[in-house]
Amino acid sequence: MQRLERQPGGHFRGWLSKALRTFAVNQWRYERRARRDVRRNVALGDDGDEHAHPLSSLIAPRADPVRQTERNRALTLLSDAVHTLELEYCRHARASGADGARRFELAKRAFLPGVDYEMLSLEACATELNLSMDATKQLVGRLRKRYLALRDRLLCLRVCSDLAEAKRWLYWALETTPPAPPEA
Repeated sequence: MQRLERQPGGHFRGWLSKALRTFAVNQWRYERRARRDVRRNVALGDDGDEHAHPLSSLIAPRADPVRQTERNRALTLLSDAVHTLELEYCRHARASGADGARRFELAKRAFLPGVDYEMLSLEACATELNLSMDATKQLVGRLRKRYLALRDRLLCLRVCSDLAEAKRWLYWALETTPPAPPEA
């Protein structure tokens, strides 16, 4: 920069100096920025799936920026589906006088994986909720069915109107393979 001669009316050195400083500051901020942990509360599930995909297949250590952006978009979509399901469930439970938040958290552990908690068996869930095994199966089944409907609706709204194409995008974004069709 010192060797560049000043041209009358030219501001190139000032512009170049400012551009380099701005780039350095942005790079420093980018490297230290707090990022969303993509491994938290991820659930993919699918019709006929007893367990969602393992989280290890959802972690991309060195994904390109476009792929990472799509991954974050997919995880946000799944998180929104879970959050909407929780709000719906708590609203209905409150109307019937039940503790919706506690019941939802326990039932969620029976059908959604998460890194903050371990999967809960249906038997343990029934015991915790003081419900019969049939009532627990019905509760978990309804939550799973509603979650899948919410996920599919959000995929159609946010990705594309063709559900099959939207699901392909979801599996691509999460870098996982679709579940095998259930055996007859």
